[in-house]
Amino acid sequence: MKTSTIAIIGMACQYPDARSPAELLENVLAQRRAFRRMPPERLRLADYFSPDREASDTIYMTQAAVLKDYEFDRVRFRVAGTTFRSADLAHWLALEVATQALADAGLKPSDIDAVIISTCTGYLCPGLTSYVSERLGLRTNALALDVVGHGCSAALPNLRTADALLASHRAERVL
Repeated sequence: MKTSTIAIIGMACQYPDARSPAELLENVLAQRRAFRRMPPERLRLADYFSPDREASDTIYMTQAAVLKDYEFDRVRFRVAGTTFRSADLAHWLALEVATQALADAGLKPSDIDAVIISTCTGYLCPGLTSYVSERLGLRTNALALDVVGHGCSAALPNLRTADALLASHRAERVL
């Protein structure tokens, strides 16, 4: 198997009870779990919950790893109120985390050749990469790839895709 070397020069994340890679690592090492009761604005349990795991069209869990007290600073990102209210939370999370990763790497949006984004919150059309690319002001020739259907393990195919882009010299910097 052929191997290649890549360097991760910037990182950012937004997980329940972890707003940075350092906090996430602390939680993992301490074996902390961030599960809490599903908030009714995300899913009304009275409509979908059943303790019977075999019941159709129901769920049997009452807790999930959901963000608590997350607030997007729409003024900082110059997002109109109507746009903010009409878009899915995933848009704002992706934009904020991408901005944090760029800052952590010391890069500008114009330095990016490709962007790869995954979400396990569902399918969005257009994908998050289109949205983030436009909002960040990435170059129009930057490659935008949405990796969908991998759920919480999407980081692995994202890294493999980034590695392939770098190894083929299609990109020098991938967000």
